[in-house]
Amino acid sequence: MPRRPTPQVRRVDRPCAPVFAVPLNRRHEAFTLGVALLLCLALCGAYLAQARQITESFGFPLDDAWIHLTFARNLAVHGSFAYYPGDPPVAGSTAPLYTGLLAALYGTWHNEFIISYILGIAALIAGMFLFYALARREFASGPWSALAATLLFATQPRLILLALSGMETTLFIALILAALLAYRSGHSVLLGVCLGLVLWCRPDGLVLWLAIGADWAVRRLNGGHHDEDQWRIRPIIQAFVVALLFAAGYAAYNWALSGSPLPTTFGAKGVYYRATMTRGHFLTVEVADAFGRGELSILWVFGALALITTLWNVFEGRPTPWLVHALFVLGLVTAYYVVLPFAHRFGRYLMPALPSCLLMACGAVYDLAWLAARKGRRTCVVVRWAPAGILALLLVQWVVGARHFAAVYAACCAYHDTHHVATARWLAQNTPEDARIATHDIGALAFYSGRRIVDMAGIVSPEVIAHIGTPDYTAYLDEFLIRSGATHTVTLGDWFVPANSPRLYVPSPEPEILTVHSFLPGITHIELPIVASLIAQAGNLLDRGKPHEALGLLQEIFRRDTRSSRAHLLVGAAHAMLGDDALARQMLHRSLELYPGSALAHFELARLDLRAGAAAEAAGRLRASLKLDPSFSPAQELLAEIEAHN
Repeated sequence: MPRRPTPQVRRVDRPCAPVFAVPLNRRHEAFTLGVALLLCLALCGAYLAQARQITESFGFPLDDAWIHLTFARNLAVHGSFAYYPGDPPVAGSTAPLYTGLLAALYGTWHNEFIISYILGIAALIAGMFLFYALARREFASGPWSALAATLLFATQPRLILLALSGMETTLFIALILAALLAYRSGHSVLLGVCLGLVLWCRPDGLVLWLAIGADWAVRRLNGGHHDEDQWRIRPIIQAFVVALLFAAGYAAYNWALSGSPLPTTFGAKGVYYRATMTRGHFLTVEVADAFGRGELSILWVFGALALITTLWNVFEGRPTPWLVHALFVLGLVTAYYVVLPFAHRFGRYLMPALPSCLLMACGAVYDLAWLAARKGRRTCVVVRWAPAGILALLLVQWVVGARHFAAVYAACCAYHDTHHVATARWLAQNTPEDARIATHDIGALAFYSGRRIVDMAGIVSPEVIAHIGTPDYTAYLDEFLIRSGATHTVTLGDWFVPANSPRLYVPSPEPEILTVHSFLPGITHIELPIVASLIAQAGNLLDRGKPHEALGLLQEIFRRDTRSSRAHLLVGAAHAMLGDDALARQMLHRSLELYPGSALAHFELARLDLRAGAAAEAAGRLRASLKLDPSFSPAQELLAEIEAHN
């Protein structure tokens, strides 16, 4: 019998699934989340250990942390939201919810670092679990993608730094994630509560309100089924009614304290940074630093791809899962571009958008892997393991970034310890208890000095806000400090320069000079940074023997400020170099009228007297100069030379 032919089995190429689409069991889930939690805690410990190794104590990388703590201490101890015991309450905290939680913890631990670290780390951990719950909903068919994204969230170097910064950022992020999860889950009342708490944590939480409202409207029009509870009008109205009740309480609280529906910090910082920062710099430098550089460079590529795809799908009328995240990211950047073009140190104002960027980026990786999987078996190995390879590459970047930000954290903590904290402790030991300190960095100075603060930047002095950036700002400050009873000033040279007053203390000359001056009513004059910069340039030109060029700059100074004794002194020195002794004397005498304590003005007049042959008058001037500043060596040398000839 003839043999029957062997049947041919037709092979069918089937698409292979990415490794992130492999089914997940509870044991793997619990193990991976446990690893993420341990890594998060280990990184927090490493950051703190490195900072403590440098400063030999705990610290904060931002002076603003002590603003929250000062309010929290006074609330816990004195029951008032005042910045100094006995002063009227003021809405000077950007995050009253965070400050209230600090006050509650302060009743248990009186250590400012412990309560801040506990709250920041706890909020980061809560945010990690909320992020995972949200990612599981976003990656319904790819559970390992949710775990991978959560691992990246838990070890993100900037988020670790911010958790230890003494600021409200990680609490804000956790509340944002809770609101997004409630929205995705269709819990309208919970969504309203979360949106309300987001606003109580930071006023820029209103961007999330708009993002969720816009996402709901687009989904209802383009893809939502009207018969599903989530897309009906009643639940979303219910959510926003609850949120508005929280908003009404928030506005009433701020209005009762400071006469504005928003915190005074919102107005003060918005006005100041709009006057000093450019929107072009904000977009090209600060936004780029916050989202696209360092350890975020690879993530940025996939996040940008997801953003473009999302906007294209909306344009085409197709449903997209990432719209609410895209709207929040774009909305937050736009809000700061318009209202306050400044991302602050570490990009912390924009960091609440980072979890949404992370979700979109991981979503883009996952979508690209599935798209490649359709090509069949030839790409199976690559497709299955490409997402894991990208994750590994991101983790390597995270490790490098963690080392960098741990060093940055330690350096910033050391800076504030050797400058702000050291100055506050000097004030506590060297000024009377009724001293009033005028400053623009009000955090550590208030917390450790125990002295009343006169706020030159408007955070706890709302009346200053209307004058920031106006032509009369410095004149107003001079009058405001007199009226407030200021006895000392503590300033950084790139903010304000107290002219016409003696310098008492410099904690450290590097990298920025923080100085303590006496405040002399009617004499001390506050110079703006631009004036101080022009004075420094004019002095440099005089040192190089260019009096004509120096006079050109000094005329520009006089158009901005006519009360600077230093500017008049330099004009006098320039005319002396040009041989116009009469005008030089006039300017030097005007400098002494503005600031009688100027040893340098007396010295310059002595040189003119000596040039005119009046050696006795010159010697008298030099003795007056040395009485004001006994260590002024040029005056010592010139006086010795005169006495030797007589």
